[in-house]
Amino acid sequence: MEIKTTKDLFNNYRIISTKTHRSERGDLITTFTERLNQDREGTKYKPLTLSYIANLLSVYKTGDLYVLLKKCGEAKSFSKCFWYFARNLNSK
Repeated sequence: MEIKTTKDLFNNYRIISTKTHRSERGDLITTFTERLNQDREGTKYKPLTLSYIANLLSVYKTGDLYVLLKKCGEAKSFSKCFWYFARNLNSK
């Protein structure tokens, strides 16, 4: 009889998250993260995480995030516009 390690025993089991709670703010942060990571593909920069963007945008109210998304969407470069507003607000 072969002795199996715990890693082998539980390798086929996956924990499926039962959390399906979505929020308006979470959807906006996901949108920002996806758009910013599109511009980072093929560069030396690593993709940004949701938690980093959420922390960065924690100073904005949800209504202000819609305004920021619209401004960044209308700009030539989404990333440049985003970082301009994110850095200027966080430095105050």
